[in-house]
Amino acid sequence: MTSSAGKLRFSATDWSFFKNGFTPETYYHHLREIGVDAVEMAPEERWTAAGKAGLKLLNMAAPGMANGFNRTENHDELLPAIAEMITDAQDNRIEQVIVFSGNRVG
Repeated sequence: MTSSAGKLRFSATDWSFFKNGFTPETYYHHLREIGVDAVEMAPEERWTAAGKAGLKLLNMAAPGMANGFNRTENHDELLPAIAEMITDAQDNRIEQVIVFSGNRVG
């Protein structure tokens, strides 16, 4: 994504780069040092550390990655959980909630 001034902004998916052995504070500080502006799908317990490092929380992942909307039997459980997550995102100034369709069965 780019800003109106044309400056590139970078984000990093938390789940693919955060490794055991890092403290959240060290990890997010290093991301900021290399020019990352936002973190994606960070777990709630690390939101404060990301914010203190100057990173924006870009999005959060809704439930349903493995058992998602591709199975109608999951709808009654997923819809209220995702609605609650959207409220949580809004309360925490997180602009996006990613909803997964679910893994293929069979």
